[in-house]
Amino acid sequence: MGDYSTASAVIFLLDIGGILEEWTYKKSVDDLARSMSLNVSKVWRLKDGREEWTPIGQIAAGDRVRVDMGSTIPLDGTVAEGEAMVNQAALTGEAVPVRKGEGATVFAGTVVTEGSLVIRVREVLGNTKYDQIIHMIESSQKMKSSLQEKADHLADKLVPYTLAAFPLTWALTGSLTKAMSVLMVDFSCALKLSTPIAVLSAMREARSYQLTVKGGRFMENFARADTIVFDKTGTITRAMPSVAAVIPFEDYEADEMLRMAACLEEHFPHSMANAVVQRAEEKQLLHEEMHAKVHYIVAHGIASEVNGQPVVIGSWHSCLRMRALPSGTETGRR
Repeated sequence: MGDYSTASAVIFLLDIGGILEEWTYKKSVDDLARSMSLNVSKVWRLKDGREEWTPIGQIAAGDRVRVDMGSTIPLDGTVAEGEAMVNQAALTGEAVPVRKGEGATVFAGTVVTEGSLVIRVREVLGNTKYDQIIHMIESSQKMKSSLQEKADHLADKLVPYTLAAFPLTWALTGSLTKAMSVLMVDFSCALKLSTPIAVLSAMREARSYQLTVKGGRFMENFARADTIVFDKTGTITRAMPSVAAVIPFEDYEADEMLRMAACLEEHFPHSMANAVVQRAEEKQLLHEEMHAKVHYIVAHGIASEVNGQPVVIGSWHSCLRMRALPSGTETGRR
C-alpha cells in the first residue's frame, strides 16, 4: 500500500509488546529461582588440618566442609564427624529435627539446629537434591494445566480462521485496509503467552508465602479440591513449641524456675530453648548471669551450676546422664 510509516509503527509496537512479554516471563522465572536459592556463597572447608573460608563454587566432591549450629547445609554429602539435629523441612515439609550422626546422609537446603557437623561432599553445586527441585520448578511449563493446553489449542485453531477471514473481508468490502485490520487483531500470540505468564506469576506469589507449587497443573487441581488431607505436622501448624505451664515442686516458685531456665537456655538457638526464653520475656522475668559454665549435649539437654547447686534441663533419661558428668567436663560447643 506504500504506507511505510503505519507499517513501521505497527512493527515497532508489536516488537515492544514482545519484549515486555519476554521480560515478564524471565523475571517471573528468575524471581522464583532466586526465592528458592540457598544464598550460600562461601563455606568452611577443612584442608590440611585447618579451616578455609572458601567460595562454594570451588568445592569438589570428596572435600570436607564444616557446618555449625544455625547454618544451612550447602551441599549433599555424608557426615564424616560430629552429631547434630537437622531440620529437613525444606525437602520433606516435616519441621521436627532429625538426628544425624557419623555416616548419615544430609542434603543441601536443610538446617543444623543443634550441634556441629563435618560433611564429606558427595554432590557439587548444581547437582544436589535442592538444585533438582529448583530446576523442576523452572521447567514447570512442561507440567501445563488443562487451561494452558486449551489456550494453546484455541490459539492454533484461530490461525486458519484469521487467514480465511482476510480474503473474505477483502472480497466483501473491496477495501485492503479493512482486510488488513483482520490480521492486525489476531489474538493467537496473546493467548499462548498470557496464560503461562499468569501461572508463573501465581507461583512466584505463592513462594512469597513460603508455598512451593511445582507447576500450573497442580495449582489448577488445588483450585478444584473440596477436601484436603494433611499427612504430617508442620504443614498447617506453626511447628514451634511454646510453654504451656510451669509446674514447680517442693518450695520452688514457678516464676523463679522459669527465670532460671531462661537464664540457661538463652545461650542456645534450639526451638525448645527459644520457647522458654520467649515465655520469660512475656512475663518480664529479668535475670542476671548467675550460673557456671553451661555444658551441652546434642539431643539431650544442658547442665550447669547455680549457687553451687547442679541444674539440669532435659528429658528424664538425659538428666540422669548429664547429672553424672564430672565438674568442668566439656561436652559440647557453646
